[in-house]
This record gives sequence, C-alpha cells and structure tokens, in this order.
Amino acid sequence: TRTVHYTKNQATYTKGDPGDPAKNDPEGTQAKYLEGTITVSQNNDGDYSATVADKTVSVSRTASVDENGQVVYTDWTVDGGTGSELVPELTAAATAVK
Repeated sequence: TRTVHYTKNQATYTKGDPGDPAKNDPEGTQAKYLEGTITVSQNNDGDYSATVADKTVSVSRTASVDENGQVVYTDWTVDGGTGSELVPELTAAATAVK
C-alpha cells in the first residue's frame, strides 16, 4: 500500500507582489487589501506656541489562499518599524505629534 499526500502549491501575496485579477488571482489579494496608511492626529491642547502636525504610519500584511479557497491574512505590520505590533508604533507616532 502506498499513501500519497498532496499539497497544493499555495501562493503568498505581498504589497510588492500582489494578486492580479488578469491572472485569476482571488479578490482580496490585490495591493489595495495588503497595504495602508494610518494617520495619527492630535488637537492642540492649550500650548498654542507648539506646532501640532499629523504623523503617518505605513502598514502592510500578506495574504494566502487556504485549502478551502478562502483568502487568509497575516496580522498588519508596520513598514520599516522595529516590531510587528501596531500599538507601540502608534504610541510613538502620537508622541511625535505632540
């Protein structure tokens, strides 16, 4: 008896190599689903001599298609950040806005 295990070749889609509808890649794998920008805004809280400016944080994630044909995403990560968690990066951005 011989047992054969079949593993489907799964593609991974990134913002640098997104899905292409012309190649029949599934909806949800295109760049617009894999990258974004978060803007941290703050109001001036009374020190009107201080400049208050928005700070942006670029984020991205990867997508793949599971064995059922569903698009599955990784967590959002900060582009060029020191870690993959958004909270520290957004906290740093909020501090920079002050």
